[in-house]
Amino acid sequence: MRRARRDPSTLSEDAHGKASTYRNWKCRCEPCTKAHAEYSAPYTRAYHSRKKGQEVPEDKHGTMTGYNVYACRCQPCKDANAAHSRKYRRT
Repeated sequence: MRRARRDPSTLSEDAHGKASTYRNWKCRCEPCTKAHAEYSAPYTRAYHSRKKGQEVPEDKHGTMTGYNVYACRCQPCKDANAAHSRKYRRT
C-alpha cells in the first residue's frame, strides 16, 4: 500500500532549510533547495570528476553518460545531450 503524499505546507517554519526536508517531504522552497544543493555539491562533483579524462567505453558513446560523466564531446555524445535537452525543455 502506498503511503500518502506528504504536504510540505503543513511543516513548521523551523523544519525548512534542511536537505532532509527537500528529500523526504519534497519541499522545493528556496531554503530547502539551497540546503539540498549545499549537501549534494561534494557528491555531485566527485561523481562527475571521477571519470573525466578517462577513455569512454564504446557502449557509452552517444549517451548522456558519455557526455556528462566522461566529458566526451564527440559528435554522437553531443547529439545525445542535445536530444535530451530538447526533450527536457518541452516538459
